[in-house]
Formats: sequence, C-alpha cells, structure tokens
Amino acid sequence: MKGIIIFLLTALVAVHAVQECPSAQESDWTIEQLLPHEDCNKFYKCTYGVPVEQDCFGDLFFNVDTWQCDWQENVDCGDRNVPGQEPQPQPEPEPEPEPEPEPEPEPEPEPEPEPEPEPKPEPEPEPEPEPEPEPEPEPEPEPEPEPEPEPEPNSSEIELQENGCPVNPHIHWLFPNNEDCNAFYQCVWGEPVPRVCPATLHFNPELQVCDWPEDAGCAVINP
Repeated sequence: MKGIIIFLLTALVAVHAVQECPSAQESDWTIEQLLPHEDCNKFYKCTYGVPVEQDCFGDLFFNVDTWQCDWQENVDCGDRNVPGQEPQPQPEPEPEPEPEPEPEPEPEPEPEPEPEPEPKPEPEPEPEPEPEPEPEPEPEPEPEPEPEPEPEPNSSEIELQENGCPVNPHIHWLFPNNEDCNAFYQCVWGEPVPRVCPATLHFNPELQVCDWPEDAGCAVINP
C-alpha cells in the first residue's frame, strides 16, 4: 500500500512539473497527460503529443491539485480566468501632493473713489398684456409591454451519439462500463476508449472520476 502511495505522489509531482505535451506520446498514445488552461473551467488533454482544448462538464472547474474536473468549492483557480467574473482592476497609485505655494504679499489698499451722483429714476414701463394660455396637449398612449423572451435551454445538456460520446468532440466526457465497476470509457475525438480505475476504486459516473466504492454507487455484480 505504501508503494502505491509513493508511486501516485511521484506521478503527481511529475505532472505538475510538465507544462507541455511529452514528445514520446507522438508514438505511444497510452501516455496520459493533462495541462492547465487559461480558463478555470477548461484544460488541455495531450493527444499524440498535441494539446487539445477540453471543457469540464456542467459547472465543474479543473482542479490542478487532483488533475480532474471538480466542484467549484474544491478548486483554487489562482490566476486563471473564472467564467462570468471580470478581473478586478489594479488600484491606481495616489498622486503625490503638490507643494503649497508661498503666500503672496498683500497689496496696498487703493484709495476710495468719490461717490457718483445718483441717477434720476426712469419712468416705469406699462405692463404688457398677459398671453392667452396654450391648450394642454393630449396625453400620449401608453406603450404596449414587450413580450418576455423565452428562456434559453440549459447549457449543461449535452447531445450524445449512439456510442455514448458527445457530438462535440471538445467536451471531456467519461461514462461507465455497465459490466465492470472498475472500468469506464473515455471519449477521444468522438470514439469511446476503454479505461480502468486503480484496483481498489470504482468509477463514479456523477463526478466522472475514479472514487471509493462506497461513494461511487456502482450496482454491477462484478466489482
């Protein structure tokens, strides 16, 4: 058991250290390699040495600690883009205060001018006749209410082919093997590829990960 844990930790450290697809995968497609994406709900899957963009299912985010799609509360996106959230602008530096100007000397008081003679009062003009009131405008008719837009379909619905893989090949999709709890299928470019979980784990179709048997909920007789 300790040997398995050491092997898994070593593989996890190696995956974190690699930021590009291994060249050996061009000839050996059994090598698995995932890379983080600029968006938190996406990742890159190395296919024959080429990184292919993949989307996490539904509202899941890609967890760089476990290298799988996970619930949002379990994922630290770090500097990756979060869907629907605008990046916060950096605060601008406060300008340095300008030095206060030196006070100018008070000017000498000017001599007071002599008072001018008061002008004669002009005769008051005759009052103009009041204008007739304009007729009030007729009230404009109230605009009819616009019809409410129809709700858009749920983005989490995925259109599947007859073989169980999504029609969109860029969607990351796994589905269970109905005859073996330990086995599952991974969709690669629209074709199901058989995969196997570690010996003590079962495939969890809800989370699309290998999980403990009591949490996976598999009802197949062959474990």
